[in-house]
Amino acid sequence: MMLLVTGTTGFIGSAVVRRLLDHGISVCGLVRDLKKARALFANVEQEQNLTLLQGTLEELPKEELAQHHIDACLHTAWITTPGGYLDSPLNEDFLRWSKALGDWIVDAGISYVMGLGTCAEYGPSSEALVESKSIIAPASPYAKAKVALHQHWQAQFEAAGVGFCWGRVFYPYGPGEPLAKLCAYLLRRLHAGAPIELRTPHSAKDYIHIDDFTRAVGHLIHLRAQGTVNLGSGEAVTVAHLAHEAAVTSGCELDLVRVAAEPIDDPNPLVLADIGRLRESGWEPSVSLCEGLQGELSYLRNIGAIPAASVNH
Repeated sequence: MMLLVTGTTGFIGSAVVRRLLDHGISVCGLVRDLKKARALFANVEQEQNLTLLQGTLEELPKEELAQHHIDACLHTAWITTPGGYLDSPLNEDFLRWSKALGDWIVDAGISYVMGLGTCAEYGPSSEALVESKSIIAPASPYAKAKVALHQHWQAQFEAAGVGFCWGRVFYPYGPGEPLAKLCAYLLRRLHAGAPIELRTPHSAKDYIHIDDFTRAVGHLIHLRAQGTVNLGSGEAVTVAHLAHEAAVTSGCELDLVRVAAEPIDDPNPLVLADIGRLRESGWEPSVSLCEGLQGELSYLRNIGAIPAASVNH
């Protein structure tokens, strides 16, 4: 199999590429910056199975792509800037570019596509979110654009006879995530001995370690699974518990984790994946929260994002 991957240098995209290469899948990665991409994958053992092509969704290198006999596509590229992606006007651009990618996929005769959506496609719920039952009610421009692409591709690929899977992404974390993301932020701040004030301590989200996430994606692609599949761990973790575990992992004083004097309400206090479909496919989560945070702390040390020794030690 030769798989085209978009968003190759992103947190999710780069981790998935490594997983796919480990499983013997040849990858053609679409990258904006060849130099950055080559440095990112410089130590990949299966480098001979990785082809990097310079280009963007806006300007697909169609002639170069045609030379690689691509028969499947994983679409991960999107705006994901922490703090800005939900309301960014670029969401409409990525929707337009992704629709154009779908047209090229059909014209190129590609037989299978997996696209990554978001758990934010769902409306608020007090129960675990089920692909076939839970209400779709996107609130942000980001989630609305993902829903629109899902609907567009579902109709387009069904009409063209292209196998299609849509993975709704919950909360991946782990080595490689942006430093402003919650887990990395907590570990860095607590490891430095700085206090954390929790504004939504009881808000519970489904965090899935990036290793489990990439295994799930690789597994679904291998099966050529179709339909919508939740990509989560099946467990909800409160912000308070996550911060406590981060404090324990960092070896800092637990009283550095504090609840805000005036907590605020989270409009979505529970975001939990029902992973029945994923489990039925033969996948199970394997990385505990404790293991995941320990691994991320080691990664942050290795890249110099935190000092090798804490001020608290």
